[in-house]
Amino acid sequence: MSALTRLQRSLGVVALVVTSTAAGAGAVSAADPEQPAAPPVVTGESVEIGGVPRHGYTRSYTNLLANDHDPNGGSLTLCGIDNPHEDAISVSLGGRPPAEPGLVSIGAHLNETATYEITYSVCNEQAGAEGILTVDVFRVDPVEVQVVSPGRLEFTNPGTRAVIVTYGRRTDRSLDGRFRLAPAATRVVTVHRSTIHWYAHHLDYPAGAGRIDNTGAADHAEVPKLVAEAIGPYRVRFTNPGGLRALIVYGKALRQLKGPKVDGSVELAAGASTVIRTRRDVLAYRSKAPYGLSLGHGRVRHLGDPRPVQRPTRG
Repeated sequence: MSALTRLQRSLGVVALVVTSTAAGAGAVSAADPEQPAAPPVVTGESVEIGGVPRHGYTRSYTNLLANDHDPNGGSLTLCGIDNPHEDAISVSLGGRPPAEPGLVSIGAHLNETATYEITYSVCNEQAGAEGILTVDVFRVDPVEVQVVSPGRLEFTNPGTRAVIVTYGRRTDRSLDGRFRLAPAATRVVTVHRSTIHWYAHHLDYPAGAGRIDNTGAADHAEVPKLVAEAIGPYRVRFTNPGGLRALIVYGKALRQLKGPKVDGSVELAAGASTVIRTRRDVLAYRSKAPYGLSLGHGRVRHLGDPRPVQRPTRG
């Protein structure tokens, strides 16, 4: 039988110090001296992470035991990590609670594209085996933004990975737009705020963030709002006079865009209209553009009145 291995922690990086090597498949089980102990079956792991971004330091997490198993039906233990690339990346035991057996956190020290291989050891009660953790690091290049005309922003992604860009007010709940920007691609979007905050990321790795103080656009309050009008008994027509797609929900006393008091929903293209039927005498509605920009809300009353046409209600 082999001696136990021990872990030595140094500068947050775990190094494997093996006092003696396991005999592998030839190790003998103490429970049955005549029965050879099977070592763990280790398939290895791979993970993609970003380099050190300009805005903050981000770590990734992976479970090195996720694809491994014990032929003997026992439990596995991560008994060592040998990282020869400590100057470029760090690998540490543990992570976000609740910590899982085999969970490690990985972080880059350099913002450069490279691939690293790290050896780790997996043990059961009788033997051990080694696997390879492959870490692909990609360079994080910040997205560039400029105003190309009043109310139109141009986003450029100079990096080698696609990024997700969001923009709007400062808070996450007030997003006006969200889109995917491919590597080396450019996209122009129309905004409806004089001040825009934006944020870009790939796999939770920040790829730029900023604020445009003068977009040249009129404030969002001037964006045409949805028009709702009763056109007959229990019939309401919604009209979208603006240039943005409108997402509409309607029902009873709406405060949110979902919930048990929602009767239905409809999506309207710019300049389109639709008619819905309801059993309510008073119908509440809310509308928004994709990702948060409000396009109006209100109530249409007296729907049970048999008069064929009533005065429009604006949001």
